[in-house]
Amino acid sequence: MQKMFGRTIFYFIMLIFLSSPSGYCAEQDPIKFLTAFYTWYIPAQGVMYPEYHRDIYLYVARDTVEELKKKPVNPGFDGTDYFIKLDDTPVDMKGVRILVGQVEDVGPDTVVATVTIVQRDKVGHRFPDGVIVVVLKKIKGELKIFKCIDAYPEA
Repeated sequence: MQKMFGRTIFYFIMLIFLSSPSGYCAEQDPIKFLTAFYTWYIPAQGVMYPEYHRDIYLYVARDTVEELKKKPVNPGFDGTDYFIKLDDTPVDMKGVRILVGQVEDVGPDTVVATVTIVQRDKVGHRFPDGVIVVVLKKIKGELKIFKCIDAYPEA
């Protein structure tokens, strides 16, 4: 009986281990991390420049933030926001859904994920989706956004 109990515990622990997020980020789920970032970022960029807010460092690598600060304050020069890649950026979470796609380990302490930002106006018209490829790195034991790439750049 005790041997059977021990096997059951062993299989239960293995099941938990195998079902946890892949690779290095088992303790920090990239899907939840990116959802939390965009849930914070979208309303924040509607009222301030998030690159200058201290909470940005909870989500984005310091080097990335410092590089963004070197660019002009108004992201509208090229028509898009670095993290959202849309011309018409939402200013609150009303009508916005954040969909994090498949997450892939691509190297030591690095994963890549796709994020789709779906937005509708007050009457239900859907805007073009923003699809972003986000590179996440584990820096000093914490997951951080290292780079955002427009999945569908204009030609």
